[in-house]
Amino acid sequence: MKLPALGQDQICLGVALEVPEPLASRIQQARSAFMDQDAHLPPHITLLPPLACDLTDLPAVKAHLASIVQPQRPFRVHLHSTASFRPVSPTVFLALEQGAAQCVALEAALRTGPLACRTGFDFHPHVTVAHQVDEATLNRAKAAMASFDETFVASEVDLWQLQLDGTVTHLERYQMEGRA
Repeated sequence: MKLPALGQDQICLGVALEVPEPLASRIQQARSAFMDQDAHLPPHITLLPPLACDLTDLPAVKAHLASIVQPQRPFRVHLHSTASFRPVSPTVFLALEQGAAQCVALEAALRTGPLACRTGFDFHPHVTVAHQVDEATLNRAKAAMASFDETFVASEVDLWQLQLDGTVTHLERYQMEGRA
C-alpha cells in the first residue's frame, strides 16, 4: 500500500467498509496464500485511500464520517468472481455484482468537507485478493477465486490510521443506522 508523504503533526488515515466474519477469514486466508504483503489487513472495500490529515483536523474528520455514514441504510454486497486492474496495477480482486452503486455514492459523499481530495484514479469498489505479486501468482489468484460467490450486509464503516511500517490502528467504527 502506498502511503502519502506526511508533514509534522500529520497522520495517515484510511476509510473502509470491512467484510464481516466468517467471510473475512476466508478471504484473508486466500490472500495470505497468494503471498500478498498486505494480507494482514482485514478484507475490506476501500472507500477513501490513504490520505494525510492534520492532527488538529481529526475531530472534524470523525464528525464528518459520522454525519455521512450514520444516516445510510445498510446494503447488500454480492462478491462474485474475480477481475484485475492489470496492466495499470498488479491487482486481482473480488468484483461487486451488487452493492457497487451504494459504495460509489458513499465514497462521493465521504470525499467532501474535511476529506475533500482528489486521487489519480476513478473509484472502483472491490475486495483485493492479490496485490504487488508476480504475474504467475496474480494468474493463480484470479483462477482460484473465480468461482467465489458470497454476499454480506454492509453496515459499518471504519476509520484507520496507517503507519509507514505497514501497521494499522483502528480509530473508530461508524454504524449505518438506516434513517436515510
